[in-house]
Amino acid sequence: MTSFPTTPASEVAYVADRLVMSDDDHDKALAGLLNYIADTWNKQDLPIREHAHYVATTWRAQDSEDNR
Repeated sequence: MTSFPTTPASEVAYVADRLVMSDDDHDKALAGLLNYIADTWNKQDLPIREHAHYVATTWRAQDSEDNR
């Protein structure tokens, strides 16, 4: 059974871990940014956290659709 992230910061980190394995340079750059935000979550202001979480959830939804 796979456990899924339970907090916005852990979801952002989860998506970053998935993106870093990509061959695409854009995905790797996004992974680096999302990892930084996840690692410094409590230091980020609310709009940055909300945007990073939105990016992560959107990517997960798109990834789920692509893997159907």
